[in-house]
Amino acid sequence: MTSYLIKNILCSGLLIMVYVLLLEKEKFHHLKRFYLLFSLLFSLAVPLVEMQVSNPASPLSEASATLGSYERQINTNTTLPLKEHAPDYTYYVMLIIYIIISSLLFFRFVKNLYSIFQSIKRSERIAYRNGEIALINSSIIPHSFLSYIFLNKTDFEKGKIEKEILEHEKVHINQKHSLDILFVELLQIFFWFNPFIILYKRAIRINHEFLADDAVIKKYKDISVYQHLLLSHAAYSSNSSFGSPLNYSLTKKRFTMMTRTTSVFTTLWKQLLLLPLIVATTLVFSSKIIAQDTTPAKHKELKAIEHTQEGTSQELLGEYNAIIGKHQKINKAGWPYFTTSISNTERNRLETIFKQMSKAQQDKQLVIFMPPPSPLPKVIPTRQQIASWKNDKIYGVWIDNKRAKNNDLDNYANTDFAQVFVSKLSKNAINYGKHYYQVDLMTKSYYENYYKMASANNQNIMVFRRKIKKQKK
Repeated sequence: MTSYLIKNILCSGLLIMVYVLLLEKEKFHHLKRFYLLFSLLFSLAVPLVEMQVSNPASPLSEASATLGSYERQINTNTTLPLKEHAPDYTYYVMLIIYIIISSLLFFRFVKNLYSIFQSIKRSERIAYRNGEIALINSSIIPHSFLSYIFLNKTDFEKGKIEKEILEHEKVHINQKHSLDILFVELLQIFFWFNPFIILYKRAIRINHEFLADDAVIKKYKDISVYQHLLLSHAAYSSNSSFGSPLNYSLTKKRFTMMTRTTSVFTTLWKQLLLLPLIVATTLVFSSKIIAQDTTPAKHKELKAIEHTQEGTSQELLGEYNAIIGKHQKINKAGWPYFTTSISNTERNRLETIFKQMSKAQQDKQLVIFMPPPSPLPKVIPTRQQIASWKNDKIYGVWIDNKRAKNNDLDNYANTDFAQVFVSKLSKNAINYGKHYYQVDLMTKSYYENYYKMASANNQNIMVFRRKIKKQKK
């Protein structure tokens, strides 16, 4: 969730900056209106887009694959206690703050709507060109909302409302500008923490004025007369939160826009530039799902452990087996396993003898040595996979090598993880029946530390290789 919100804020910020620098001063107002509304929707949707990127797995030799199976068997045959997580009070505090602020904004939204409709209900209404004029007794300036134009009753009856002003408000109604405002207001209730929402509201409102001004000038032609009318109302402000007010704080920008011209070439290249911008933004802010290519790269096979042609003596083989026998145990299922209490001296001695063996002698040993495997590749799970792993009847979950509760995944987005390995439990596993698959996840920071350590590790690995199940007599 955190990743989504950050991407949403950055994406909306980038797109509004492009608008301010590239489009705001141009006269293609209908395209600008579409761009602003599209940018808000796009910034909400693009972080949810999943793009699959192929990432070849690190090449593993047969020996390292054996090691992976050995390590997985240890995990699936060991019962690990559930770690009790302390309540994340920071999360709950932030959630409470979010709910309080969103509730206050929603209350303000409903209150403003109620106030407008109460004004309509109390007013005298006159049908006007597929809409209605609401005559208000209080001192107001002309403004519009949905299909209503709000005018002062006395001014209207005395003929003080100019035809250009009525046309201006009628354009707002015909082009349904109020719906844009309502959309942004609703969006701000839930995304109030995004500072760029304010810039979008401002840009959408001023572009509405550009659209209405442009329509009036095309109909009545005389720009200077129209500008004079606007100046006569510039000292007032609208008392409507949702309505399109006649005067706007940026009157000077409106005057400049009325006399501005845009060349066909400028219009064309700026419009064509938007398509690659959207493509690039999608690539940057979408979720990257890295699919692991498990096909090994044959040209990068790991080197085999050292061995000799002549092999070692029976005396050294006896010493090797004696050290192993000292630490070898048999589990309840009849499989041999190796304890971890071996000393460094014994381990180093085993490795020395193992390297003196021939290849045939090495292949007969239960305890072998092999080069360290390549680090596990980065693999990001999908949101659908995360959702399925919450089923504790099927999956057991480990996060950063610690047993976790399945519903702990509610606190993570799929992009919070950088590695995942899903293994099926054998019927001999202790946890078999409690769940049937084990999911091992690494968070980004944990994976980075693991990758650095695994890449720097040059020490050969000692592995207990199970060969033959204990025979019953």
